[in-house]
Amino acid sequence: MPTWLTAVLPVASALLGAAGAFAGIWFTQSRQDRREQQARDHERAKAIVERREQFELEHLVEFNALFRALHHAASHYFWLMGDGTEAHPRTEGEEWESARESVRGAYESVISQIGFVLDDTIRECARSVAADVQFRGVPHPQFGAAGRARARELDVKCVEVYERLSARVREIYANRL
Repeated sequence: MPTWLTAVLPVASALLGAAGAFAGIWFTQSRQDRREQQARDHERAKAIVERREQFELEHLVEFNALFRALHHAASHYFWLMGDGTEAHPRTEGEEWESARESVRGAYESVISQIGFVLDDTIRECARSVAADVQFRGVPHPQFGAAGRARARELDVKCVEVYERLSARVREIYANRL
């Protein structure tokens, strides 16, 4: 064996050993970095979902209160409209105007918040109800039997919205457990 080889072999072995050790450390570190990045991504996604659910939950509860106010005001308004009979005369004057203004205010509150409802089915169902009680300065519903039928139809639609709202709230809470 040449003498130069005996001098170079230990240096080459040391260099190869150092390169191997460096490659092993780099590989281990890159795997650890990937795991840490995946954990951060998972935590970030979890935080986004939690914030979205919290936002949706707050708005569903607020929307439920506004929607109940609209339902109550519209039902009261329909009741005041009466059917013109002695048993159920039409109420006029200040009480009727006050009821109409209550419906208008509740309608505007619901419409202002309806876009924040993230669930499409709830939003569309609530828009349908809001369209049924839409007031633009003049009484919208008909008097008499048609008005009572419309009030019953409104109640049915409102119950459907309430059921969808409560189902979505239960779904959000079920995902948190």
